[in-house]
Amino acid sequence: MTEPVKYGRARSPDREQIDRLLGAIIKERGRAIGQPQFELACEVGVSVQQLQCYMRGDTRLHAATLYEIAQAQRTPIAYYFDEMERRRGSEPASG
Repeated sequence: MTEPVKYGRARSPDREQIDRLLGAIIKERGRAIGQPQFELACEVGVSVQQLQCYMRGDTRLHAATLYEIAQAQRTPIAYYFDEMERRRGSEPASG
């Protein structure tokens, strides 16, 4: 069961899973290219704390922010979606 939110609609478990997965992909990509979090945050124009919220999946990313992250990581934006699909496809089915 999802928790109600003060504004908007409740975040479904599936959406939360996607947010966490996308955040992990961004974090791992930064590590792979040797980009410190403070550098990525500066290039995107957010605080390190806000970037960490994105990476944990605590805060939903807007498409424009993901685009800026992709630009800052010099990575095609499709990489994040392709990687997410690859990882979601390898998860065991629940039920």
